[in-house]
Amino acid sequence: MKNTQQGIEAQDELSRIHDGLIRMAAEVETSATHAASADEVLTIPHDPDALQHLAERAVCDAVDIYQTYNARILEAVVVYCPSALTLGRPVKSLRDSDIRKHVHRTLGVFEDTPMGLLVKTRNCLSHSRGRDEDGKVLAALKSVPAPRRLGIAVVDGRVCISPRAAIEVCHAVQIQLSMMDQELAHRFGLPSSERSASGPRLLMRIVQKRSNMK
Repeated sequence: MKNTQQGIEAQDELSRIHDGLIRMAAEVETSATHAASADEVLTIPHDPDALQHLAERAVCDAVDIYQTYNARILEAVVVYCPSALTLGRPVKSLRDSDIRKHVHRTLGVFEDTPMGLLVKTRNCLSHSRGRDEDGKVLAALKSVPAPRRLGIAVVDGRVCISPRAAIEVCHAVQIQLSMMDQELAHRFGLPSSERSASGPRLLMRIVQKRSNMK
């Protein structure tokens, strides 16, 4: 099945974020390996706080891509299949949470369990500087099986995201986008694009890079 233009553009943006994270992680690990093999004091030329900030920013950007895609694809459904749902107001006037409900509950499009965790993580990072003061991220973590928490953690009340965790987040969002975009295009007759998405190639690069960094 083909992807919509909205899906292709979202996956292209996600691919760029992922590639930046891969380069950053590779540089850090290369520096660590060189120092260890030379029996030197480990001095990675990256500030740990800066690395964490970049990882957090990447997670926020990846979730924003997902949220934006939900809004754009909902607008497309309203145009090309108006009988599917009645909003009563423009999509642009809806909150992100309402848009997700329309896409995944009203339209019945599958949303994988970790996506709720990612949205709460993004909101905490963006609005509370990573402080999980209301415990929403911690509660979301507890509702997700440990192997599917994507490396996200809450330590001393603060959300912690490493570069590797951010890569896992990109992976999860890419899979979600790919599955739902093809489903939406097929079910609601949305226009598809002849151009290939970056998403499928992203999965291959993730596997290859993981093997190289072990």
